[in-house]
Amino acid sequence: MAMTILADGCKTLVLNALQEFIGNDGTVEVQASGGTALAVLTSLAFGMPSSGSMTFTASGDMSNNATGTASKLVFKTSDGTPVWEVPASDVTFTPSTSITSGGTTTLASGSISA
Repeated sequence: MAMTILADGCKTLVLNALQEFIGNDGTVEVQASGGTALAVLTSLAFGMPSSGSMTFTASGDMSNNATGTASKLVFKTSDGTPVWEVPASDVTFTPSTSITSGGTTTLASGSISA
Protein backbone atom coordinates (compact mmCIF):
# COMPACT_ATOMS: atom_id res chain seq x y z
CA MET A 1 0.00 0.00 0.00
CA ALA A 2 1.34 3.42 -0.93
CA MET A 3 1.51 6.07 1.75
CA THR A 4 0.93 9.79 1.30
CA ILE A 5 2.56 12.16 3.77
CA LEU A 6 0.56 15.37 4.05
CA ALA A 7 2.54 17.66 6.38
CA ASP A 8 5.66 19.31 4.90
CA GLY A 9 7.46 19.08 8.26
CA CYS A 10 6.92 15.31 8.33
CA LYS A 11 8.00 15.02 4.68
CA THR A 12 11.25 16.81 5.52
CA LEU A 13 11.85 14.43 8.46
CA VAL A 14 11.37 11.41 6.17
CA LEU A 15 13.75 12.85 3.56
CA ASN A 16 16.32 13.65 6.27
CA ALA A 17 16.12 10.03 7.45
CA LEU A 18 16.61 8.70 3.88
CA GLN A 19 19.54 11.05 3.35
CA GLU A 20 21.16 10.02 6.63
CA PHE A 21 20.59 6.31 6.05
CA ILE A 22 22.07 6.30 2.55
CA GLY A 23 24.71 8.94 3.23
CA ASN A 24 26.89 10.45 0.56
CA ASP A 25 28.73 8.10 -1.81
CA GLY A 26 25.75 5.83 -2.29
CA THR A 27 24.73 4.76 -5.80
CA VAL A 28 21.73 4.95 -8.11
CA GLU A 29 21.29 1.76 -10.10
CA VAL A 30 19.29 2.03 -13.33
CA GLN A 31 17.48 -1.31 -13.65
CA ALA A 32 15.44 -3.13 -16.29
CA SER A 33 12.07 -4.64 -15.31
CA GLY A 34 13.68 -7.96 -14.35
CA GLY A 35 16.16 -6.25 -12.03
CA THR A 36 19.17 -6.33 -14.37
CA ALA A 37 21.54 -3.45 -13.60
CA LEU A 38 21.83 -1.46 -16.82
CA ALA A 39 23.95 1.39 -15.42
CA VAL A 40 25.30 2.47 -12.03
CA LEU A 41 25.56 6.14 -11.14
CA THR A 42 28.07 6.78 -8.35
CA SER A 43 29.01 9.48 -5.84
CA LEU A 44 25.38 10.06 -4.86
CA ALA A 45 25.00 13.29 -2.89
CA PHE A 46 21.90 15.01 -1.51
CA GLY A 47 20.89 18.61 -0.98
CA MET A 48 19.11 19.69 2.19
CA PRO A 49 15.42 18.73 2.32
CA SER A 50 13.01 21.65 2.22
CA SER A 51 9.22 21.87 1.92
CA GLY A 52 8.90 18.14 1.29
CA SER A 53 11.50 17.74 -1.46
CA MET A 54 15.23 17.17 -1.79
CA THR A 55 17.67 17.41 -4.71
CA PHE A 56 20.40 14.90 -5.52
CA THR A 57 23.31 14.47 -7.90
CA ALA A 58 25.34 11.46 -9.02
CA SER A 59 28.28 10.83 -11.35
CA GLY A 60 27.46 9.19 -14.68
CA ASP A 61 28.27 5.66 -15.78
CA MET A 62 30.72 5.96 -18.67
CA SER A 63 30.45 2.25 -19.59
CA ASN A 64 26.93 0.89 -19.03
CA ASN A 65 26.64 -2.67 -17.72
CA ALA A 66 23.95 -4.00 -20.06
CA THR A 67 21.49 -3.18 -22.83
CA GLY A 68 17.80 -2.77 -22.02
CA THR A 69 14.97 -0.41 -21.17
CA ALA A 70 15.15 1.40 -17.85
CA SER A 71 12.26 0.42 -15.59
CA LYS A 72 13.34 1.90 -12.26
CA LEU A 73 16.07 3.66 -10.31
CA VAL A 74 17.23 1.90 -7.15
CA PHE A 75 18.98 4.06 -4.54
CA LYS A 76 21.61 2.13 -2.55
CA THR A 77 24.00 2.77 0.31
CA SER A 78 27.74 2.71 -0.37
CA ASP A 79 27.80 -0.95 0.72
CA GLY A 80 25.09 -1.86 -1.83
CA THR A 81 22.05 -2.03 0.47
CA PRO A 82 18.94 -1.05 -1.54
CA VAL A 83 16.92 1.66 0.26
CA TRP A 84 14.18 2.78 -2.13
CA GLU A 85 13.23 2.71 -5.78
CA VAL A 86 11.62 5.11 -8.21
CA PRO A 87 9.75 3.96 -11.33
CA ALA A 88 11.37 5.13 -14.57
CA SER A 89 8.04 6.72 -15.50
CA ASP A 90 8.72 9.28 -12.72
CA VAL A 91 12.16 10.13 -14.15
CA THR A 92 13.06 12.17 -17.22
CA PHE A 93 15.63 10.34 -19.32
CA THR A 94 17.46 12.15 -22.10
CA PRO A 95 17.38 11.08 -24.83
CA SER A 96 15.35 7.97 -23.80
CA THR A 97 15.00 5.04 -21.41
CA SER A 98 16.93 2.82 -23.85
CA ILE A 99 20.31 1.98 -22.30
CA THR A 100 23.09 0.44 -24.41
CA SER A 101 25.88 -1.71 -22.98
CA GLY A 102 29.17 0.17 -23.05
CA GLY A 103 27.37 3.48 -23.64
CA THR A 104 27.08 6.41 -21.26
CA THR A 105 24.30 7.23 -18.81
CA THR A 106 24.39 10.58 -17.03
CA LEU A 107 22.25 12.41 -14.52
CA ALA A 108 22.62 16.18 -14.25
CA SER A 109 20.46 16.32 -11.12
CA GLY A 110 17.24 14.99 -9.68
CA SER A 111 14.61 15.82 -7.11
CA ILE A 112 12.78 13.57 -4.66
CA SER A 113 9.44 14.53 -3.15
CA ALA A 114 7.95 12.81 -0.12
